[in-house]
Amino acid sequence: MTMEAEPGIDLPRGPRSKEQFALDLVKAARRMFLERGVAATSMADVGHALRVSKPTVYEAFESKQALVDAVFASAVKDVDLSWIANAARGSVKFSDFLDQARDVYKASLRVPKGLEVFQLVIREGSRSSELLSAFSQYMVLPSVPPVRSLVARAIERGECREMELKVVQKLIVSPMYFLMSDRAMFGSEAMSIDSADAYLDAYFAGLKALLCPADQMQNG
Repeated sequence: MTMEAEPGIDLPRGPRSKEQFALDLVKAARRMFLERGVAATSMADVGHALRVSKPTVYEAFESKQALVDAVFASAVKDVDLSWIANAARGSVKFSDFLDQARDVYKASLRVPKGLEVFQLVIREGSRSSELLSAFSQYMVLPSVPPVRSLVARAIERGECREMELKVVQKLIVSPMYFLMSDRAMFGSEAMSIDSADAYLDAYFAGLKALLCPADQMQNG
């Protein structure tokens, strides 16, 4: 009996290399994770989407965790984190970094594909240890150390109020997680782009007033 492909999955014609087959599995898994959730998607489900057996899937990925990791590794290409590392390596003023974060968040809201994994984590994270592990490895760990390093330097230079580094880091990322939660929970009824822009403008203006009082006094 021939298995039917999962709707929405374009099957390639002809033989595939091992590398291409792995990429096809990642593409199928990412779509199914977004639609069904990680916990509700089995390795057999992913194989069925490409008309192959579960053992064949395990030949490409030794575990479901490995497949989830591969999905996140591919998703990193849709989420540009380089601006954080570049800011941490440079001598950017802290208030300017906050402006940059605001602008990056605004731009990110206009690229839906780049937001998929964040919405997936918010929606499914409490039910999937594999998902949380992959999110930490590929999204959190690359961004947290450079932000905290940048904040530490800003405090030393008097550009940022003295606070716990992890608290400042959470204050910087909180608005993006709020907007992702809004989209994950409310879908088409979520905050419009214009409203999200206004929210980010107001949030970061308040954050700069809290964290950069000396800078605010000079501008005043």
